[in-house]
Amino acid sequence: MRAIGVDVGERMIAAARARGSRAGFRLGDALDLPLGDGEVAG
Repeated sequence: MRAIGVDVGERMIAAARARGSRAGFRLGDALDLPLGDGEVAG
């Protein structure tokens, strides 16, 4: 399983990455997710 975090704030994404999480983080809006077709399942 892979986790993806999304936030509209660049500083929040940078802070999340700095914590050393193995999740992926993307800058974006939860109402318009920055994900490609077939990138996630379920």
